[in-house]
Order: sequence, then C-alpha cells, then structure tokens
Amino acid sequence: MVDQLVKKAEGNFLYIKFVMDDIAEGKIGFSEEEINRIPSGLVSMYNSFFNSMLSRYGKVNWDTFYIPVIRCLLVSFEGLDSTHLAIFGILM
Repeated sequence: MVDQLVKKAEGNFLYIKFVMDDIAEGKIGFSEEEINRIPSGLVSMYNSFFNSMLSRYGKVNWDTFYIPVIRCLLVSFEGLDSTHLAIFGILM
C-alpha cells in the first residue's frame, strides 16, 4: 500500500499528508481497496475536494458566496482578512 500511495502522490508530499489526515480522521480506511478509490495526484485530490464542497453547500451558495472569496484570495499577494474582503465587496 505504501508503494501505491507513493505512486498516487506523483512526487508531492502534500498528497500523502492529506491522505494520512483522512485516514486518521476515519474518512477513508487504510486498505488497498480504499487507496485504489482515492484520486491520483494533488490536482485530482483538489478537484475531489471542491466537488464535495459543491455538493455539500449547493451550486447557488457555492457560486454566490464561496467562488468570489476564492477568486479574491487567488490573486492576492498577501493574506486577507474579513475587513479586506468586505472592502472588495466579497463579504456583506
């Protein structure tokens, strides 16, 4: 299973950390079957995470509230707090 995880990580240590966190939290089991089901690579894992957020909060909420904040954070050169986001009209 270790070799399988290393292959799925595609050289990114953060992938292994995310998987180990999920195992520790009981979100996935440490079995060959479970490891086979998780996506390969960090990009795939992020896609899986964001798809789960979309299904959890609904498309309207996701598009209206979450996407604007994520877009603002993606282009910022420093950390932003709620005051900064409010200035940009993201938080009301």
